[in-house]
Amino acid sequence: MELTYQVKDALVIRNQAQFHPVKYFQELVRVIQDKGGLIFEQARAIDITHQSQQEKGTLQENPRPILFNANKNFGIEENLFR
Repeated sequence: MELTYQVKDALVIRNQAQFHPVKYFQELVRVIQDKGGLIFEQARAIDITHQSQQEKGTLQENPRPILFNANKNFGIEENLFR
């Protein structure tokens, strides 16, 4: 890349990953939905038991987990970096 100013010294870190948050969440949503998961917007959880009471309704018990760790490996990392 051509710079418009002079550089005396620089630090280069080769093969450094670049995280793209939009790509991350697009792929995360795709994987969750492909595995039968549901994503709810504007549905703050008030209580989570066998039935989850929410501001706008109740979720019935589901054999799939409702909550998950976003850091868990879902096999999507190869699509997250540019």
